[in-house]
Amino acid sequence: MRRVQITLLLVLLPCILPRVLKGFQSSDLRDFRAYYTAATLVRQHTGTAMYSGVNTQEDQPSIEADPKTLFGQAAQLRGIPHVLVYIYPPVLADLLIPLAPLSPQVAGKIWIIFNVAVLLCTGLLLVALLKVRWFSLGSFAIVAGFVCFPPAMSAINLGNIANVLCFLWVCGIYFYILGWRAASGAVFALATAIKLTPLIVIVPFVIWREWRVLQGFLAALGAIAVFICIVNTPASLQVYFLQIMPYMARGVPSFFNWSVVPCIERLYVAFHHGGIFPSAESSGTGIVQSLAKLCSMAIVALSALEVYRLRFRMSSQDKIMSLALFAVLTACISPVSWAHAYEVTFIALALSWGQALREPANNYKLLLLAACSFGLTTFVYSVITKILFRPNPHEVLASLLLLTIPAAGVLLMFLNFTQMPSAAPSSAGAL
Repeated sequence: MRRVQITLLLVLLPCILPRVLKGFQSSDLRDFRAYYTAATLVRQHTGTAMYSGVNTQEDQPSIEADPKTLFGQAAQLRGIPHVLVYIYPPVLADLLIPLAPLSPQVAGKIWIIFNVAVLLCTGLLLVALLKVRWFSLGSFAIVAGFVCFPPAMSAINLGNIANVLCFLWVCGIYFYILGWRAASGAVFALATAIKLTPLIVIVPFVIWREWRVLQGFLAALGAIAVFICIVNTPASLQVYFLQIMPYMARGVPSFFNWSVVPCIERLYVAFHHGGIFPSAESSGTGIVQSLAKLCSMAIVALSALEVYRLRFRMSSQDKIMSLALFAVLTACISPVSWAHAYEVTFIALALSWGQALREPANNYKLLLLAACSFGLTTFVYSVITKILFRPNPHEVLASLLLLTIPAAGVLLMFLNFTQMPSAAPSSAGAL
């Protein structure tokens, strides 16, 4: 037990110490400004213009909106000279309409306060999910670790919706365990309507034949679709599914895109062409990208097979873990996964460490869990920047290190799946 506690402390310290010594970063809210601009256009009854900043004719997606478009002009009118493109489903902009009449500065402050509150609520829900005593060292470690988790801090800094998505994941899992099946499905539907990647959660529910959850999911998704059509007209959904989705499915060739496909593609480019960014001159990258996508599909298929193989032997704790692991999967296989997308991995990390404290793992599994934790906290990023931004950068080494981030997520998934058949339900108040 003591060696597990010491290892966990070593994992938590790099998260918490920088916040204690340096405080929290000031927020530039780049992502929120895109949401805010889209909400402004919806409020003006020009909802489809929210996607006008995206140039779908480009070979490689760009995250910067063209200032000459209606979207770029709307941002400039609100005092935002440079704005990122809006690439989310329409419902996110619809939900932010109440902030549209406010100035960007006031709306941004409200958004930060809201996100901090959501962050704390998610931490408290994780405490309840792990059945930890409310006033204990364990509950403090969970809340403090989550609040200081680097991907969560990245989401706060950028004003990204990742905090809300993580909260919805935890809510959906918690409602499911309480027996509120339809409510669980409705919460996951809202998460899917905001960002499509949570759609993958239906895979374990189908395998478990949780029809009440799926009914709640489909009913809520249908109601949200009707709401979008009323507020934005059906044209906004048509533009999103027929233009924006295929465009973003190509992925974004950015150093900060840390999902499986771009990481593999970067490694190939570093080996064969130098640098870490694919270009039109980088021959063979199309084939490599296709192979990387097949790799992502194989990871999803293997995860589904593991859930199917264990479906009759899973305890309630195993099902909680499975849902958390599918949250990890969304970050690893999405075409675009920035640092904040890995915030949802904290759910599985917290559950894994909780299980390790209750049922101490052997040294080998403990070492793997610690390695996954360091990888998913994206500490390797600071190492990579030191390798790249020097007189003689080593692109291959940097690309290999970037690949460890999604690899840590995949390793965490299968590390937990292999432990499930012998895992016993945990007792309340063990921490």
